[in-house]
Amino acid sequence: VKEKPAVFMKSLDDVIGEERGTVTLECEASKPKVKPVWKKEGVELTPGDKYEMLQAGKTLSLIIHDLSKSDAGLYVCDLGTEVAKSKVSVQELNIGITKRLKNAEVLEGESCSFECVLSHESVEDCRWLVNGTEVGQDGRIRAGNKGRKYTLNIKKARPSDAGEVAFSVRDLSSKATLVVKEKPAEFTKQLEDKTTSVGQEVSLSCETSKWDGSIKWCKDGKEIRRSQKFDLRQDGTRVILIIHDASVKDSGVYTCETEISKTKATLTVEEAGNCFIKDLTDLKVDENKKAVFTCETKKPASTVTWRKGIADLKASKKYEISQKENVLQLTVNELQENDSDIYTCDIGDSQSSAKLVVQALPVVFERGLQNREAKEGSKVRLSCELSKPDLPVQWMKGNEVLQEGDKYEFKQRGTVTELVIRDAKPTDAGDYTCSA
Repeated sequence: VKEKPAVFMKSLDDVIGEERGTVTLECEASKPKVKPVWKKEGVELTPGDKYEMLQAGKTLSLIIHDLSKSDAGLYVCDLGTEVAKSKVSVQELNIGITKRLKNAEVLEGESCSFECVLSHESVEDCRWLVNGTEVGQDGRIRAGNKGRKYTLNIKKARPSDAGEVAFSVRDLSSKATLVVKEKPAEFTKQLEDKTTSVGQEVSLSCETSKWDGSIKWCKDGKEIRRSQKFDLRQDGTRVILIIHDASVKDSGVYTCETEISKTKATLTVEEAGNCFIKDLTDLKVDENKKAVFTCETKKPASTVTWRKGIADLKASKKYEISQKENVLQLTVNELQENDSDIYTCDIGDSQSSAKLVVQALPVVFERGLQNREAKEGSKVRLSCELSKPDLPVQWMKGNEVLQEGDKYEFKQRGTVTELVIRDAKPTDAGDYTCSA
C-alpha cells in the first residue's frame, strides 16, 4: 500500500510585526511526523536565538525573535511534496521621547550632564550635537546610553562649550541650552602688610588666577576710586594700588576684592624715619675680581634688603652682606660679565642704587702649542690652554682654515683645546695655528 503524501491542511498566513518584537508563522500538515524545511527567500533557516522551530502533532511553527527591517521577506515551509508561503512585513518601531532635554547652567571647570529618555531603546544610532559638532563616546564630552536612557556627560566645562545641545533619533529631536559661567578670578598671591614713611609713594599688589575687570579696592570698607591720591592698575594678572605722597591718614586696612574672594593688608604710614647720608656709588671692576658696595644710613637700619635688578639677594658665597651700625656693605665675589646690573640697598624708608660694570678680561693663551714630530700613519695631538673655559677657537694649517672631519678632530675640555690629526702623512707637516 503506497503512503499518501503529506499536504497542508492549513497554509501559512501573511504576518506583520514590529521592530524589536516577535512573529509566529503557523501551518498544519495532513499527518504528523513530517520533516519540514523552513526557508527565507530560498535560503534554509537553522534554529538558534533568531529562529525557533516547533512541531506539535500536525502543527508546524516558526517563531522569529527580535525583529529588524532585514527580517522582512518571503518565508516558506517545505514538506518536500508541498510548500506553504508567508510574506512577513516589519513595521518601524514607533519611538517617542518621554523625557526631553533640560537647559543647564554650570560654572567653568565643573561637570554637567544632559539626559533624554525614549519610549523604546532605539535600534538605530542616536546623535548628540554640541554647537553643531557631533559628539563621540570618548573624550571630555562623552555620549552613552543604558536601556532607554541616553546621556551626554561634559567634564570640566569650558566657556566654548556654551550653546545648543541637541539629541536626535530618526526624525525626532530634543534641544536644550548650556550656559557656562566663567569662573571668577581668585587670588593666587595675597596682599602683604607694609610700613612706609610720610611723603613716600607706596604700592600694594596681589595676583589673580586670570584677568578680571571687576576687581575693586577698598580702604577700611570704603571703595577707592582713581584720583590724584590713588592710582589703580592691572598688569595681566597682577593688580596694583599706588598711593601717592603717603600721609598718616592713609594708614588703614586695604582690601582687594573679586566676585568670590578678597585679600587684605594693613598699611602703616609713619613720620619720616631713616635715610641715607652716604649713597652707593657706581663701580667698574675687572672680571674675576670682587666688587664692594658701601652706603651709610642716618641711624641703624632695622631691615635691609639688597637687590640685583629686581631680584632680592641672599647672603652666600657669591654675595657677602654685612652691617656695622650705620654702615651697610655688599660684596660681590668672583665677578662675571652677567654680574653687571643695577644694585639697590633698600632700608624700607629709602633706597640707594648704583651701577656695576664688569670689564671682561682679554683672552690669552696660558700654554701655547708645542712643536711635534710624528711617524707616518700615527695620530698626532696638538693642544694649548686658554685663560677662559669653553671658548670657540679656530685651527689653521698655514693659511688654510681646518674643518673637523675624518682627518681632523677638535676637542675642548674646560680651558684646554686640542687638535687631533689622524693618519699622519708627510703632507701634514707644516705650521699649525690656534686662534681664539
